[in-house]
Amino acid sequence: MKISWPTTITMTEFWLAWVIVVLLMLFFSWGFELGKTKAISENEKQKSEHRSGGFLERNYIHSIWEVEEAGNGPEL
Repeated sequence: MKISWPTTITMTEFWLAWVIVVLLMLFFSWGFELGKTKAISENEKQKSEHRSGGFLERNYIHSIWEVEEAGNGPEL
């Protein structure tokens, strides 16, 4: 099928294309807002963990030397 330029489109095609473009813009802006909201909530979660000591400080022993300094490690 050969298309001769310039082509003409009907008003129905124009408005259909316009509606599709607007819906895509709304969809992507909604996705962006959702991502931004999730990032903000993750940031708030990290801040609250930092204030309360955080996961690493409460539940993780950083090195064998800290265990030995606390007197709970093996004698080398």
